[in-house]
Amino acid sequence: MGAGSDVESTPSLFHAEDPWPYVRPDGSVVRIETSRTVVDVGGGERIVLSIARDATERLRFEEQLRRAHERVQHMAFEAAVAEERARRRLALILHDGIGQQLALSKIKLLSVRASLEDPHRAAMDAAVTLLSQSISESRSLVFELSPPVLYDLGLRAALAWLVDELAKNQGMRTRRSTTRRGPSCSAPSASCC
Repeated sequence: MGAGSDVESTPSLFHAEDPWPYVRPDGSVVRIETSRTVVDVGGGERIVLSIARDATERLRFEEQLRRAHERVQHMAFEAAVAEERARRRLALILHDGIGQQLALSKIKLLSVRASLEDPHRAAMDAAVTLLSQSISESRSLVFELSPPVLYDLGLRAALAWLVDELAKNQGMRTRRSTTRRGPSCSAPSASCC
């Protein structure tokens, strides 16, 4: 209350009710929310101050916001699933297409290598080394894009593999620990832990 007023509010007795339906004289239904507080008006007297307001629009906007939030969450999930599918497809193309072609090229070069003279053999060895590096890099890409261990052995094994890879490739000291057992995940799903 304003300065100099004899009326004091007792906030500890404030009470707000959930909105309830109210039928207007024209027959339309609105949602009313009320707030009540006990006010000490002096001389030991108290009154209950009650404020009612139409909450229909606020509730409608809140419901629209909730629905929009659900749609955004659903779209984000669908985008993540689509991204994972694209990564899996790309990994399969790398593995089954390019990776196999590189491996076959290496095998063919190694079979020809034995029949070459020494000066040509060194050049062939360099080409085979480059192919071996390319094969290794394509395998790394496949695992980074979509680790086959995730689909073959589940999330727990994939996480263990990831920790081991980080330790090996980044020189990190790692330790794996599991506090509880959960379901194994063999495909991307909202229920995977």
